[in-house]
Amino acid sequence: MSPNTPRPEPQLPSSGDTTIMDSEMSGSSQAHQPQNATTNGQPESNAMLDLARHSRQLIQGIHRLESLNIDATLPSLPRFIVVGDQSAGKSSIVEAICDITVPRDQGTCTRCPFQITTSAASDLRTGWTCEISLHIRYKPVPHGRAGDEYEGWKQQELVEYPFATLHDKSLLGDGLRRAQCAILNPSRGLKEYLEEHYSNDIEVAFSPNVVSIKIESAGLPELSFFDLPGAINVDADGHDHLVTLVEKLIKSYVREPDTLVLLACSADQDIENSTAFRFVKECKAEGRCLGVLTKPDLIGPMRIPLIEHILTGQKFKLANPNAWFVTKQLAQEDLERGCDRAQARRIESAFFDQSPWTTTLAAFAARFGTTHLQSAVSEKLTEQILKNLPTIFARVEDRLCKVDAELAGFPDKPKSACLTVLQACDDISCAVSGYIIADGTNIAFRSTYKKCFEDAQAQLANLRPRINLNTPGYQKPSISLDSDGSDEAPSQPSTQATPSKRKRGNPSMSCNGTPSTSRNIPVRGTPGPRTPVHPQAVLNPRSGRTNIDMNGDLQARRLMLRLDEVRRFYDSGTNSGLPDQQNPKVTDWMIMKSVRPWEQVASKLMDEIVQVTTDMLKDSLNAALASRKETRLFDDAAHVLETLFAKLVAGVKERITNTVACELRGPLTYQDMKSMSAKTHKKLQDDRANIRIDEHFDTQESCGKKVPLKPAQYAQRKELEAGMLGMDDWGHEVRAMATLQTYYDIAAARLHDTLALQIDYNLFHLLRTEVSDTLRTKIRITDETHCVGLIAEDPAREAVRARLEAEKGKLTVALKALRSLPGSFETGGGGGAEGFGSSPVPLGVL
Repeated sequence: MSPNTPRPEPQLPSSGDTTIMDSEMSGSSQAHQPQNATTNGQPESNAMLDLARHSRQLIQGIHRLESLNIDATLPSLPRFIVVGDQSAGKSSIVEAICDITVPRDQGTCTRCPFQITTSAASDLRTGWTCEISLHIRYKPVPHGRAGDEYEGWKQQELVEYPFATLHDKSLLGDGLRRAQCAILNPSRGLKEYLEEHYSNDIEVAFSPNVVSIKIESAGLPELSFFDLPGAINVDADGHDHLVTLVEKLIKSYVREPDTLVLLACSADQDIENSTAFRFVKECKAEGRCLGVLTKPDLIGPMRIPLIEHILTGQKFKLANPNAWFVTKQLAQEDLERGCDRAQARRIESAFFDQSPWTTTLAAFAARFGTTHLQSAVSEKLTEQILKNLPTIFARVEDRLCKVDAELAGFPDKPKSACLTVLQACDDISCAVSGYIIADGTNIAFRSTYKKCFEDAQAQLANLRPRINLNTPGYQKPSISLDSDGSDEAPSQPSTQATPSKRKRGNPSMSCNGTPSTSRNIPVRGTPGPRTPVHPQAVLNPRSGRTNIDMNGDLQARRLMLRLDEVRRFYDSGTNSGLPDQQNPKVTDWMIMKSVRPWEQVASKLMDEIVQVTTDMLKDSLNAALASRKETRLFDDAAHVLETLFAKLVAGVKERITNTVACELRGPLTYQDMKSMSAKTHKKLQDDRANIRIDEHFDTQESCGKKVPLKPAQYAQRKELEAGMLGMDDWGHEVRAMATLQTYYDIAAARLHDTLALQIDYNLFHLLRTEVSDTLRTKIRITDETHCVGLIAEDPAREAVRARLEAEKGKLTVALKALRSLPGSFETGGGGGAEGFGSSPVPLGVL
């Protein structure tokens, strides 16, 4: 079942259709009999059709008054309620009157009031439609709180929750069960009970909140009544407060002076023991009560005299001697066979066409059967409405005069609150636009967010992969570890120590300046690109740990390598037995390790942009509404800006996440990597050569030999490389690092530009272009009454005026409708062309 169940195309009823159509209402199922013929005293014309013909406008008028929710003026309106003891056949009566199916379970199946309203569709071809909603006026509280109308429940302002719309009558029983479960589980969401499977567990056994059922179909009358929980004397689980709750609930409805009571009593039970009948007597409602004896098929001959005494008014007197009726509803086997309403009435008629109903009790035939009961309900409700019309009219007119008097004490409204609010919205929009485009006066915001982009660019540059170009195994602590492709060649020996005693079997210098002749081959089997390397193998060797705090030092996450580490990666990542073979997958793996921190860079940039833009929006709002900070307009405009900004931010974050994910998927570029990498490689070669020279002369100096100054040392590079230094054993690793750094530079620039484009267009541009229309729409600048409340300087007082004006609108509609009702002394029984007629006054303006 879904609240959005698609409505089927209107169809005429088939043989299996249970929708009440005109053919059924006019008795066409018995067309072979005269239209005015009777069977056992029961009229063949449908009693509900009589109700529609004689009372439609009156009952429809009362419905409309109820929908106006003017309880303070009309605390009680004419209506019917159905009461009875548990399992007294009350549900069967409700089903018969409204042609619906209500939940049928063992024990107590009605655990909250059901308000059932039926109305006729204007188009005879319109299908059956039912709208179910929950009317929540009470919330559960701890039991025993003083002052509560019902123990365990606190009254609050009425809230109506739409629950479901049905177009299939067979789904109604299940829909009502679900709605009642939702009422009995106030802490859970309604959505749970619209799903295919839901829990039947309940939090409260009974609830004073109401399930409203509005049914529309061709031929139905305007009818409204409440089906209340069955009266109980004891709770099976020993919860005595539930007995008290149900009693108070029933009595609160029964004692209303304009409420008519339909009392259901089982014919095979002693009425003097009926709890519901006791409630009627205690509330002195016998004069407003119709009694219905149910289950007459369960009584024996010995009980017929008692039934006769009840029908004559000698026993259990009610409004008048003719206030008791007898109905026979479908047996369980009939329900299981799927009998429709017409069949139910034929079965009932056949039952009363036999003894003793046609013999001993024949004098009471006019009170046997559901159709006669419906006619009585029609007549009684019509009389009650006509009786109360003068009082209802006087109450509405009196309250309208008082409301007019209260409104006269308020000052005049602005000539056009809409124009005032419109101007305020335009001021906010102009302020936001001015900040974003930096129109010459508001340049601070643009400078601030550009600084965010510059910081992100600097972070990307700081995360550029670095390599320690020192010769692995060299021990003299005089070489800087931070030389890379972006740094100048060292001009002074570094005083920072290299890692102590890192002997990796790599070439080292002897005191005579010649390379060592021994070289250990790096051990294979160290982790390669397919096997994750321990973080310490790819982080700054000086720290020996990683720092991934987004708000801390992102630079600690950059990829920093030594030459021997690069060699180990390639050695462990190649399947070739040939030396100096570099696996491109290892290069890809190192690239991916170098760009991994970009997620934090993008996230940090977005957080900073969100913060500076939030501050800008606050400044815009404060500047545009400086004189209206204490009004609802300020709060509503702030909410609109916040909602719009949150929507745009969510979209930008999604796009940025996708952009970073693309970069992290794998290296890809169509740039001229060859030429760009050559430049980087040349710089790294020069840096590496200078470091080798430093290492050579430092070694010579440590052996007591005189060495030239630095510029002279570097001038001897070619001679040294051709002689004592020889070819660099680490040339392949330097070239690999050049490829890594070159791709990083290309991808980092691409990422930074993409982030800037996404934020500039999808956040700043859309914010600037959408803020005006969004404010105008959400603020409701065309609703004058709403705008008056927005710009009111005293919200509490303006709220009182708004409430009074809304009440005046409702009272005006009610008064106009009352004057159009048949029987109204104002019109002498004039027709219903206005108000509650076929073209009712729209309530949307209220």
